[in-house]
Amino acid sequence: MDAFEYNANPGRVIFGSGTLQKLPDEVARLEKKAPLVLSTPQQISHAERVKEVLKGQVAGIFSEATMHTPTHITDKAVEYAKAQNADVVVSIGGGSTIGLGKAISIRTGLHHICIPTTYAGSEMTPILGETADGLKKTRSDPKILPGTVIYDVDLTMTLPPAMSATSGVNAIAHAAEALYARNTNPVINLMALEGTRALASALPEIVENPSSQSARSLALYGAWLCGTCLGSVGMSIHHKLCHTLGGSFNLPHAETHTAVLAHAISYNAPNIPEAMKKLAEVLPESNGDAIHGLNVLLTRLKVKRGVKDFGMKEEDIDKAADIAVGNPYWNPREIERAPIRELIRRVSSIDMTTELEAAPVLSTPDNRILEETEPVVPETNRILSEEELAITYDIERTLKEIRQARYKRIALQFPDDMLPDAPRVFQLLSRGLEARDIAESSSSTQKDETSGDSATDGLSDSVSRLDVRDAAEPSPRLYILADTSYGTCCVDEVAAEHVDADVVVHYGRSCLSPTARLPVIYVFTCKPLPLDPLVKAFKETYPDLSTKVILAADVTYSDHVPEVYSRLAQEGYSNLFATVLVHDPSSVVPNRTVPDSVKEAPESLSDWQLFHISEPPTTLLLTLASRVAAIHIYPTDGPVNGDVKPLPASTAAVLRRRYAILTRLSTVPIFGILINTLSVKNYLHIVEHVKEKIAAAGKKSYMFVVGKLNAAKVANFSEIGGWVVIGCWESSLVDSKDFWKPVITPFELEFALKGDSERVWTGVWQSDFQSVLDQPSSGPPGDGDGEETNGATAIGDEKEEDDMSEPESAPPEFDLRTGRYVSHSRPMRDSATRASAQGGSRGANAAISAADGPSAARALARRAKGDLAMIGDSYSPGAEFLRSQRTWTGLGSDFDSAANSVQYDGEGADDSTLVVEGRKGVARGYTVGDSDRH
Repeated sequence: MDAFEYNANPGRVIFGSGTLQKLPDEVARLEKKAPLVLSTPQQISHAERVKEVLKGQVAGIFSEATMHTPTHITDKAVEYAKAQNADVVVSIGGGSTIGLGKAISIRTGLHHICIPTTYAGSEMTPILGETADGLKKTRSDPKILPGTVIYDVDLTMTLPPAMSATSGVNAIAHAAEALYARNTNPVINLMALEGTRALASALPEIVENPSSQSARSLALYGAWLCGTCLGSVGMSIHHKLCHTLGGSFNLPHAETHTAVLAHAISYNAPNIPEAMKKLAEVLPESNGDAIHGLNVLLTRLKVKRGVKDFGMKEEDIDKAADIAVGNPYWNPREIERAPIRELIRRVSSIDMTTELEAAPVLSTPDNRILEETEPVVPETNRILSEEELAITYDIERTLKEIRQARYKRIALQFPDDMLPDAPRVFQLLSRGLEARDIAESSSSTQKDETSGDSATDGLSDSVSRLDVRDAAEPSPRLYILADTSYGTCCVDEVAAEHVDADVVVHYGRSCLSPTARLPVIYVFTCKPLPLDPLVKAFKETYPDLSTKVILAADVTYSDHVPEVYSRLAQEGYSNLFATVLVHDPSSVVPNRTVPDSVKEAPESLSDWQLFHISEPPTTLLLTLASRVAAIHIYPTDGPVNGDVKPLPASTAAVLRRRYAILTRLSTVPIFGILINTLSVKNYLHIVEHVKEKIAAAGKKSYMFVVGKLNAAKVANFSEIGGWVVIGCWESSLVDSKDFWKPVITPFELEFALKGDSERVWTGVWQSDFQSVLDQPSSGPPGDGDGEETNGATAIGDEKEEDDMSEPESAPPEFDLRTGRYVSHSRPMRDSATRASAQGGSRGANAAISAADGPSAARALARRAKGDLAMIGDSYSPGAEFLRSQRTWTGLGSDFDSAANSVQYDGEGADDSTLVVEGRKGVARGYTVGDSDRH
């Protein structure tokens, strides 16, 4: 027997049928007179029943308990309890109500009586989980444990079978994790196994026969045991994942536990063989396999197995993985982000018809690395008819614009998810253009016949036959751009020019950035939008009819804005403004019109609130965060006919993170400029502007032209300390932890290059680089408290003296992360270079002399030990990095026995060898060792 410790939690339990009638005696035993009764809005009838049992002697009923115990609800309940002079809290319901009771009790010190009506088990734990700002945090304190728990089997008889099933599996999850907890013990093991056995036996019977008194009693008994396990030992990855998914994404508590349980146990299975064996023994039909037994149970309970059914979105998976691996609970298997992300992905996408027969492969084995991956383009559920296709892709308008402008080479740009429709759209457009040509040809023939019959002279006949079109004018040709060079929101002029296109037809959502060369026909493929739920949600969000609200929508929903405006105006709203799409990212509201009052005084936009239909890009939220009073987002990816609640947008955390990145980059000596577009208008101007700003700050920049940006591409350049991306106003914000070095925008670069005394963060954020170009020019950034001098009045000796003294007089700079002093954050300062050269060693002077020759701009000079590498007459951070930090320094360097480094000017090459051309052609055979050729 292994050594163990066991601490029994204090508490009083009353179990049986009809035990609710003992509540008055329990209140009297505690010498209390004014109980506050808690419930959810859906269980107000239970609260009224408690009031009847207490003969109306209550301080009041608070019926606003909700999932995950939001702190603002708790604060409201505490104020109510104080106002009513409550002296004891009585919570009746499931985990939501009991959680609120715990939160009130720990804040006020009031005694807590629990009357659970589900099998969640929260009533037996000293644990409280609360949600604030989208994050759920848990804490444990003996004072949180309820003083009295009354289990009344009769109260569970009306619990719906589906809720009984998920609540019971939630309790089993407590017991399962107690078996392999770090501080588990034999007593808790016995309770866990007995509780699991009872629930696994009772729950299927409840699903088949909800009125079974014996099954309900057995299930409540099992829930008590499992709840005791939860309150006595620590929990692991299963509960961490459920708190993450539930608290951060507002998923239902018990249903989330049900979906996650099999996956979490599978994750830990290789490290807990003894616990898996015990669990298999108490699960019916397990055949010695706990995962199989759990699958059998879940199948019999007919529960949903994927959290996507409860609102989890695919784009939330990465965020959930980051939260789950941050501040993790103790777990028998190491917490790693990649397998945890895969676990969450599987929980999100699992099908009801699919069972988890074995522990999932949460990392790719070596023998499966080259297996076929999932297709990029998702499968479409329904094929559109030609009429629907013509409406969705706006075929008539597209044909009209092509004919009016007489385009002959048309490039069709589709995003990945629309590529399956591309061939049919191509056919519809081709047919439409051919039909017009035939009609024009017929009209021309009839005109000729009519002209021939008329009595006209030769000159008038010739004039009548004149046509502005060339008789040999070619027919329009269409080209499908199947892959884009950059983001799908941008017009791909590069790919279009490969086919010498006259125009690009851009399908899907767009950033509407002005193009540099080609005209564009935008087809937003308008998506359907039920208006009744939207109007209802708007009225709930803005009950005051005089509120100033700007109506905006993502481009794919923009066609609905006028109708939404009309409906709301009929409801009595008097201060609405319906935006219209414009091609102007520099607008106060990017790419949207604004009220006339805002045009005259842009600062008056702060008097308006924004109601945005569909999830906007993060760049738009950050841009508008400091401009409007508030932003509410109406999600469009939820149930079609269900009630949808607009979500208030919060950008504070993102802005804080961006400012921290900028402060960190203030000491970076080398920046990389990522050119992520060749199509956006004025991109060359912003490139030059960024180069000038970096150079003026005394830092070095290197320029890179990339296509679609990813972490692997930029990770190849380890000498780069930070990246500045030049792209469209939507895609230029790269807020991902996957990148080794931070990626910022030109606007953010302006802040990063300023000195600490000049850098003032006001929360204002701009997305498009045109606004950066339009800013008035200022002095060189980052000069600290130095004064600007007029070069025309400075004389040689004084200027040299100032240059030499500047490095010493400049304030010291320290790395934000390490706290270390940084001596080379501005390596390209000419003054620093000259000062080093004048006071440097003989080797340094020799290097400068060598730099005076014809090849000075290309010569790489190696300076004396302790000095820095230079190219020409300037310090080269890239060369210095290559010389001092690269472990592999080029082909042939491994033959250098004296020093495994690059050969510099003036050094011998005795240990190196010439690179020669080898044999070439098709091999006729190979010889391996002493074997025959084969």
